[in-house]
Amino acid sequence: MQKVVLENEFIRVVIAPEYGAKIIEIWDKRANYQWLWTDPSRKIRKRNFRDSYESHDISGFDDCFPNIGISNYALDSKIELPDHGDLWTQSASWHADQTSCTTLIKGISFEYLFERKLTLREDSLEFNYVVTNTGKSEFQGFWSAHPQIGRAHV
Repeated sequence: MQKVVLENEFIRVVIAPEYGAKIIEIWDKRANYQWLWTDPSRKIRKRNFRDSYESHDISGFDDCFPNIGISNYALDSKIELPDHGDLWTQSASWHADQTSCTTLIKGISFEYLFERKLTLREDSLEFNYVVTNTGKSEFQGFWSAHPQIGRAHV
């Protein structure tokens, strides 16, 4: 698994771009504390669009977009939206430097690009999001952060 690591004297963040840009670690280095819950019994593995989220690793931090639960799209009941949205099953393109990582995922349910930039700011982590509609039709969606907060198995 490819990992992108952002680190300074206060924080260590680990991102897995090929798994929906999942954040797998957010370490507070001063407190020696991992903020994201991990489940050693479920390894991160290949995902396919429309997979059940619960049949995979559910630890860490995922972004849900354009929906959360399996549902029909409110403006067209013929469109079924997948469990936890499009993003977590897709591989992200990315670029990073010492203090930031930008990931980009192309939507499947609708035509859009989902961009997330994580930036280390001394002892904090800044999240910035941009969703760009790349299609000819408008669509409605909603975003949800999906972190699993809890003590890590260390």
